[in-house]
Order: sequence, then structure tokens, then C-alpha cells
Amino acid sequence: MIILLFKIIALLSAAAAFAGLVVDGTRSLAGSQLSYVSFGEAFELVFPHRLEALQAQIEREFHPFLWDPVLLFVLNWPSWLVLALLSYVCIRLSAESRAQIGFSNRP
Repeated sequence: MIILLFKIIALLSAAAAFAGLVVDGTRSLAGSQLSYVSFGEAFELVFPHRLEALQAQIEREFHPFLWDPVLLFVLNWPSWLVLALLSYVCIRLSAESRAQIGFSNRP
């Protein structure tokens, strides 16, 4: 069941990453300069006013170091890149293990 959930998340995030790449590429070609929507901007569009609450919760429950250099760095990445990495991680987590050569798979 968890594997199916990971595969669905991987498929949806890969589709969203591809759509974001097309939008950013079209915007860059039309403007004759590199432009992209950062993950922080996309997160703010989808979940308005949740970024401040997330920041307070991370700084309170974990460590302020996690928010300031680490997550702010990720929030400035292009949104399609973050979604593609999420898709890759979910695909790797949902992959079936390979049979080891030299060992029997029979019960």
C-alpha cells in the first residue's frame, strides 16, 4: 500500500515538474533571459500564508539552522527541480529489490 502511494506521488510530482519546466522554458524563451518560478514562490501560491507558520514550527521544534541556510536554499531552487527530485526519491523508495545473483529466490 505504501509502495502504491509512493508511485502515485512520484507520478504526480514528475508531471508537475514537467509542466513547470515547460512554463519556465517558455517564459525564458519569450523574455530572452533565464527566468524561473522558485519553489518558495510556488509554495506561497499553492498554500498562502503557510510559509511563516512552517518557519516558526521548524525553528521551534527542530533548530533555527535547519530553516535559515538549509531550507531557504532549497526554497530558492526552481520549482520543477524540487519536484523532479521528489519524484526521483519516491521512485527509488517504491522500487522493488533486485534478486541477488547466486542466491535462490525459491521459498
